[in-house]
Amino acid sequence: MIPKVSGGVGILAMILAAVMSGVLTDGDRQRANFHTETPEDRAEKTTYALRLIVFAIPNILGAIIMFLILN
Repeated sequence: MIPKVSGGVGILAMILAAVMSGVLTDGDRQRANFHTETPEDRAEKTTYALRLIVFAIPNILGAIIMFLILN
């Protein structure tokens, strides 16, 4: 149960980080977003994505470790 919850939270945080940073868009959309955003907006978006990744990594690692211990 613990690995599933921790892993699920980690994966959800990684997906949210990818969506918020714009990684899942195609090149034309990225170019359009780059030219319509202010540098402050890009910095804020990057900050939130990095925070989510920093939150996700320990959850995923914890899920892997707990999975290995319990099995």
